[in-house]
Amino acid sequence: MQKPISSIVIAVALSGVRKSLGLAIATALAGALMAPTAIAAPIAIYWTDRDNASLFRNDLQGNNTELVPPTGGRLQDVDLDLATGTLFFSDWGPVGFPGGEGSINQVNTDGTGLAMVLSTGDAVHQLALDPANSKIYFTRSVSYDGREISVVDTNGSNYTVLTTPDWFASGLALDSANNKLYWGDIGVLDLGTPRGAVNVMNTNGTSPTDLEPHVDGRGRGFALHNGIIYLTAHDPLSPGSGGGIFTYDIANDVLTQIISDPTTGFWDIEVDPIDQRIYFTNYVAGTIESAKFDGTDRVIVLSGLSNPYGLALEFASNEPPDCSAAGADPAGLWPPNHKFVPIGISGVTDPDGDPVSITVDSIRQDEPVKEGGTGSGNTCPDATGVGTSTAQVRAERAGNKKVPGDGRVYHIGFTADDGMGGTCKGEVLVCVPHDQGQGSTCVDGGALFDSTVCP
Repeated sequence: MQKPISSIVIAVALSGVRKSLGLAIATALAGALMAPTAIAAPIAIYWTDRDNASLFRNDLQGNNTELVPPTGGRLQDVDLDLATGTLFFSDWGPVGFPGGEGSINQVNTDGTGLAMVLSTGDAVHQLALDPANSKIYFTRSVSYDGREISVVDTNGSNYTVLTTPDWFASGLALDSANNKLYWGDIGVLDLGTPRGAVNVMNTNGTSPTDLEPHVDGRGRGFALHNGIIYLTAHDPLSPGSGGGIFTYDIANDVLTQIISDPTTGFWDIEVDPIDQRIYFTNYVAGTIESAKFDGTDRVIVLSGLSNPYGLALEFASNEPPDCSAAGADPAGLWPPNHKFVPIGISGVTDPDGDPVSITVDSIRQDEPVKEGGTGSGNTCPDATGVGTSTAQVRAERAGNKKVPGDGRVYHIGFTADDGMGGTCKGEVLVCVPHDQGQGSTCVDGGALFDSTVCP
């Protein structure tokens, strides 16, 4: 049975990379969304209505629930911790900003437990939740002119300013595996030239570095996956201008525009690593949309929304396959005629009923691959099939009247994949006995030799 799981589970599975610039994908491991391509279907979509200062929950049955009624502020980002069933959201403060009451708040996914985590006095923009360490990183502006990137515990304690950038900070992405924070800056909130650079620093605030790619419009949304930053850009002073979605390859310092649409107001963005898609909000069009990693196959997920800014997607979890009962088919070979025999792997199950594919990772044996005069033949290699679903092993073993043997044992390592992000690894054994009498069973000496390599 599929069930919701915590966003931190996915963070670990993805080498610790988590981000939450409004689009906080808790997990992306199940189902199909809607035409034209299969997309992991969210159980629920949480989103902020910025100008009406409300937080909503939508499900795929068309039910729309207002979790947080109008606050009088301007809600920005939202992030989801499914381990505790808690939504964290940021508030820019009243429309009359500057001088408004910016804050970070929390509410349970059923709408109960609304409470303020931190009052900052001025606008809080984007959040990056670190559930494993009970921390919230966030970007904040101070009366237009000041800028800061800070961190606070999820209980509101230990508020610490990490850095005060030269430029107005917006999008934020957390790489918890490497203790890095990436953020976007949008210049200053005046009529100056939009800047849109990408920056990085350690999570303790040290070594801030400007990575210097500049985009057409003010960068807003950030999402980090496999060394690629996905970012949205537009100029908020001129809605409908400079619109686009970009990728930035950190290692190769390459910026690429994957969606160009100057009529839109893209804001938040996140990745679905399993279906290799991005999700993003479009506050001008009033939509939540999705596209492939390369920007193609752009589809509308929700429409008719009022000022959608922050976004949190709750997906069904996927239970991985179970390799514990796996076995080789056949598990024993006779006669030892030196011919290749196909070996299947059976007994792997999936608790969700997903179809499972098998990939052979390695084939090893407890006897030398080529050892003349022992009865094992003068052939090599003794196995093929690594990278395929079926191993081919040679029906032979050492041992003759002069050189007694105890049978050969092949060790076949494999990975089972349910196609939904769940995997398990296992090993099955194949016995080629010495004979059909007293030596009809094998004594396993261990996976000592690579069966696929000729010595």
